[in-house]
Amino acid sequence: MIYDLVLEDILNNTLKNDITHLYGNDSEIKVNYFKYSTNTSKYIIDCTLMISEIENNYENHPYGLHLLIEESLKCIAFTEPYIISSSVKLNKI
Repeated sequence: MIYDLVLEDILNNTLKNDITHLYGNDSEIKVNYFKYSTNTSKYIIDCTLMISEIENNYENHPYGLHLLIEESLKCIAFTEPYIISSSVKLNKI
């Protein structure tokens, strides 16, 4: 599905300033998959928040990440029911 690529592009380019403000420099969001689940009759959006330091950047997770995803979905006019699954990965620089 192309939604995962579009969502990741919007998050990491259009909303880059918001990601930097919430989670620090060198932070980005990887959309692992965006699939329809027949068990829940909803779309599953699985994302990984990749941050460079955890000390001051973790307190906004998961609410900040979910808000960013919701804003991105508005850009593509996605109105179907969905569930967000998220995780955090610490990038060593």
